[in-house]
Amino acid sequence: MLKRIFIVQFFLLSSLLVTACGFQPLHGNGNESAVNLSQVTIPEQLDRTGQLIRNEILQLSRSSEKSAIYRLDFTKKESEASLIVSSNTGVNRKSLQLSVDYMLVRLSDGKVVHKGTTFSNVAFDRSSIPFADYQARIDATERAAKEVGYDIRTRISAFLKTT
Repeated sequence: MLKRIFIVQFFLLSSLLVTACGFQPLHGNGNESAVNLSQVTIPEQLDRTGQLIRNEILQLSRSSEKSAIYRLDFTKKESEASLIVSSNTGVNRKSLQLSVDYMLVRLSDGKVVHKGTTFSNVAFDRSSIPFADYQARIDATERAAKEVGYDIRTRISAFLKTT
C-alpha cells in the first residue's frame, strides 16, 4: 500500500516538473507551424516530382508572395537500382532513390540562412506488364516525394521556430 502511494506521488511530482521545463511541441498550439511556413515561398516546379515535393511542403502552409520572408529552393536527383532480379517469376525488385538538396534564402538580402540534404529510398516491383510497371514507378515516386517533402517541411519548421 505504501509503495502505491509512493508511486502515485512520484508520477504527480514528475508531471509537475515536466510542465515547467519549457518544452513546446514543434507544431505547437493551433497552427503556429502554418504561420511559420507562411513566411516561406517555394517557386513553381517544372516536373511532376518537384511538384509533389512542393505540394507536400506547402500542405500545412498558408504561403503567399506578399507575406514571404524566405524562399525555399531545392534540386533533386532520382535514380533506380535493381535489388532482386528473378528470372523464374519475371518480377524484378527495384529501388527508387530520391535525394534533395534544399536552401532557405532570405529574400531581403539573398543570404542562405539554412540548407540541408534529405533522401528517400522506396522499393517497387517491375513485372512483364507495362501498365503495372508504369503505375508502380508512379506510386514509388509519389511515396518518395511525400517522405522527402515531409522531412523538409519538418526541418524548415524547426529552423523557423528557433529564429
